[in-house]
Amino acid sequence: MAKRKNQNPKHKAELKATGEVRQKEGADQWGESPIVFIFTSFDIDGPWGLGALQESSWHEFFSKIESYQSMTWNEFIKDKTRNHNISPESLSEKAIKRCENLTLDLDMDTLVSFHVTGKIRFYGIRDRKLCRILWADPWHTDENKGVCPCHKK
Repeated sequence: MAKRKNQNPKHKAELKATGEVRQKEGADQWGESPIVFIFTSFDIDGPWGLGALQESSWHEFFSKIESYQSMTWNEFIKDKTRNHNISPESLSEKAIKRCENLTLDLDMDTLVSFHVTGKIRFYGIRDRKLCRILWADPWHTDENKGVCPCHKK
């Protein structure tokens, strides 16, 4: 009796698609994926944790997260004045020390800043299509307290 080959073209297409995805490298392959937020890395007790925002600001924070979930990473990054990757040079000394305390080995290309309001930002670590929320920062314009203080006038 001869062996039967799998003649299902759908199965072959899935295998081919899987092989193509595995060949791609970097975050670009996830650019068309919706942003998925998770809180497993949230720095609850840190300076930008639960105590950072007032109750009304948490409402704005979660409303903004809800609106960002309908965006892809490519759509998110288009508005570079509000949402963008964070470089190590732009972090405050306090934020760098906090990363060291948390033993975060950040690939700084994956640290991202999300606009909530004029003064409020939240920061996360991009991991493929996921964004692991790290900090909520209501002091974006304060050089002494902010994660990545704004230097605009």
